[in-house]
Amino acid sequence: GGAGGGADATKVEEEKRKMYDRTLTQADAIMLVALGAFAERAPDRAPITIVTADHGESLGDHGAPYHATDLYNSNIHVPFVLAGPGIKPQRVAETVSLTDLTPTIIELAGFDPPTGNHIDGRSLADLLTGRRLGDPTGGIAFAAMIKDRSNAGGVTALVRGNWKLIDNSVGLELYDVRADPGERINLVNVRPE
Repeated sequence: GGAGGGADATKVEEEKRKMYDRTLTQADAIMLVALGAFAERAPDRAPITIVTADHGESLGDHGAPYHATDLYNSNIHVPFVLAGPGIKPQRVAETVSLTDLTPTIIELAGFDPPTGNHIDGRSLADLLTGRRLGDPTGGIAFAAMIKDRSNAGGVTALVRGNWKLIDNSVGLELYDVRADPGERINLVNVRPE
């Protein structure tokens, strides 16, 4: 398009954002209904509630309109919220991964979580209950783009503390995600170590 093409594209993007926001509002309303069923329970009998996602949406971040395009935080830094008996309200500063969810649920339910080669991830129950303080420089998370019908795959990322290394199959990118959460300043040549 001509001169009006930009305005039309902006209007389409605005409508997509509004639709995305409406979807999130609907999900919040559904959670309210589901959790409302437990409102009369004693706190020690409340269910363990988990809110998370398999991916985010870029919504234009790094030039990507949707998801499954890259491993920047707009796609892989998702909500990971747990609430329930014994879980201390807090924000954990340590890097965690969705692979930590299964062993965490098992331990919070009162069982010994599997460890070692038997399972990916580690239980976060000690962090959630306050038995251990989170280490802002600790924790590890791994992400990978898997080849499928809409994705060539081959892109991987490793997050350790505040550092995130992306291998985008063309080169490496390094970000200090605490100082630069938008991942705008690639430090791979500045901090090669």
